[in-house]
Amino acid sequence: SYFRARTDEASRGDHESALAWLRTNQTALRDADWSGVRELGISAPGFVDKSTVNADYLGLTQFVHPSAQFVELVRDARDEALSIFLHDFPAWFSYSADLHNITEYLTLRSAAIDRWVEAGFDLHVEGYREFVDRPEASGEKLFEYLNLSWSPDYLKPEARKNPIRTFSAVQARSSINRKGVDSWKAFKPFLPEAVLDRLSALSEVEQARIDRANEKG
Repeated sequence: SYFRARTDEASRGDHESALAWLRTNQTALRDADWSGVRELGISAPGFVDKSTVNADYLGLTQFVHPSAQFVELVRDARDEALSIFLHDFPAWFSYSADLHNITEYLTLRSAAIDRWVEAGFDLHVEGYREFVDRPEASGEKLFEYLNLSWSPDYLKPEARKNPIRTFSAVQARSSINRKGVDSWKAFKPFLPEAVLDRLSALSEVEQARIDRANEKG
């Protein structure tokens, strides 16, 4: 309730009050976050959270967890929209049951990420298509950014034995493949023209973000 109150203050333009509260409670928020993680049975010193809504809270997450690192895996917006639409998400992902709402959400999310990057937010951007085409090169670059030791064994997800807590648990145990690349084309005759036009335009915008990240190395 306190966090909701501070969020409401920020939405009304009272940013100073909200920031003051966050600064005062930074440690408590971080401890509470990790406590929730431990309740899930996760005991590792670090973990990956790939929720679709994480981009909405980049700045807040970085503030609460200063050592966190952020990676955006950019998939063609048409493929991503259909993947969301065809998956049975819980009710709180209310936008996920309507292609128009999904398109609106993905557009807003992309614009928010662009603003964060323009403001200097440290975000590692990787293209999904580039990853499945060149997984070892992409994996090595990602692990270098994360300051982790790389092993080619990480490219064999089908050999994993440990539990996977994600909606895509089956895919996470599958070998790397191109099934998710251009999968939207099979559904093209059924997609509303307005939706397809917006998603196609968004794909171009996000490809430009990938290109800019690649230019930076």
